[in-house]
Amino acid sequence: MQLPDRSAGHVLTGQRGAEGQLPVAFLLASDPAVTYHGQLQSVALAGDASSGQSEVEATVAVNSPLPEGVRAGTRVTARIDCGRRSIGYVWLHDVIDFFRTFLFF
Repeated sequence: MQLPDRSAGHVLTGQRGAEGQLPVAFLLASDPAVTYHGQLQSVALAGDASSGQSEVEATVAVNSPLPEGVRAGTRVTARIDCGRRSIGYVWLHDVIDFFRTFLFF
């Protein structure tokens, strides 16, 4: 799956702090009624901006088989459990990242 570059740092931090592989829940755009589960295997360290957005590739090992006819490149909506954080950080991490990037750099 393709992961937005702005989220990759949070996922990599979660991987370093995790004892095992990070759990992933995702929906296929072609079948949004079913939630699939798996474990994050790897996250690429280099991004790709060819689609207009900077994205990194993440590999997920799926626990159950996907339905027949799912094509490569199918868009997914995923939630990666990166561990526990304070509720303020979870709600405001985009604002915190903005200040770190544009005001303190």
